[in-house]
Amino acid sequence: MLWHLLRRFFPVGASQRRPACLPPAQITPAEHSEKFVAAAGGFSTPDAVQKGGCHVAAMQIAAEPLLRQEVRRQYQVGPAVPGVRKQY
Repeated sequence: MLWHLLRRFFPVGASQRRPACLPPAQITPAEHSEKFVAAAGGFSTPDAVQKGGCHVAAMQIAAEPLLRQEVRRQYQVGPAVPGVRKQY
């Protein structure tokens, strides 16, 4: 559900895609996250770096007023469960 909401407010246009003239990325996310591993404090593994990055992105997305309004509207209407009828 969150993916559909994100696509509604932040559509992926042709200008946001990677240009075909650029070569593919030469580094994987795991290799990049290894640069941010710290022995003393911080993140201890590359996986922890990636999870922390996802958490920060989720917090920033959750702070968007339009997204919050749309999520509230979706839940006020009621979740649609296939095969289950609403009883009033």
